[in-house]
Amino acid sequence: MKSSKTLPLIVLVALSAFPAVSQTQDAPFTDWELARFIHDWYPVMEWIHLGGGKFDYENPERSAAELFQGSEFEARLKRRFYWTSERFRYMAGSVFRLCLLVEADDPGGARDPQEYELVKTRLGEIAEARRKAGD
Repeated sequence: MKSSKTLPLIVLVALSAFPAVSQTQDAPFTDWELARFIHDWYPVMEWIHLGGGKFDYENPERSAAELFQGSEFEARLKRRFYWTSERFRYMAGSVFRLCLLVEADDPGGARDPQEYELVKTRLGEIAEARRKAGD
């Protein structure tokens, strides 16, 4: 079995690889939504680490894609966390991409300046959530 340290990176890539399916899913996030995402990141990742997502460490790229397209993942997000899978993927892709931009002090690369500023103000909380989740 491969190291579980590669799982968070693969998960982030898989989450950000899926385009949002509607304009609503692609709408800029608010501070409240960002706080909710930060709060939910660890429990979602914990569920995946504990095998709730049936992650295949021998074939991580395929497994991550299947995990985040699966009805089990979508049902869990809706039932337990009240997220749509599309919005959760958008949030993960946007937040973690914006973290890189904030760390590089590159606001020009942000799609939405307000999102950039929100991530900038909560960068420590995001880092703590990722650390706790093993990212």
